[in-house]
Amino acid sequence: MKSTANKGQAEIIGLVLVVILLLIIIFFILFSNKNIDNKNDIIDSQLSQSVLNILMRTDTQCGPDFSVIIQDCFNDNSKCPGSNSCDYATFEIKKIFSETLDKWQKPYIFYAKKSSDKKIEFSYGGCTDFKEKAYLATSIISDEPNNIVVSLGICKP
Repeated sequence: MKSTANKGQAEIIGLVLVVILLLIIIFFILFSNKNIDNKNDIIDSQLSQSVLNILMRTDTQCGPDFSVIIQDCFNDNSKCPGSNSCDYATFEIKKIFSETLDKWQKPYIFYAKKSSDKKIEFSYGGCTDFKEKAYLATSIISDEPNNIVVSLGICKP
């Protein structure tokens, strides 16, 4: 009888250990999914700021970088022969985003404004309002008397 009782106790202990291991695995899986979401959040946050920073320093066919072209747009000058600076900047930035953010299926909204005057604004993927955005990157172009604010918001899909 003793050997059957010992075998029964060993089986129950084994069963309890298996259940505990399963619970630990399920618990780990639940929390690891949240870590993946946090990683994606961090990536999108850094992506919006990095894309905007690089864009503002990117040289154009008109010569200066986009920050100068956007500033020129608000000052109603035309550094770009054959088109005004606002149209040129909008066309070229859309082209760049179509090869990056659009292909990566990252919904976004982009604008450039001075005070309440928005001269450049477009979006992709149904991201039409900054209230929906997950991550907002902003670049300031110094221009007297008011600064120009250039923003890129990467929205939650």
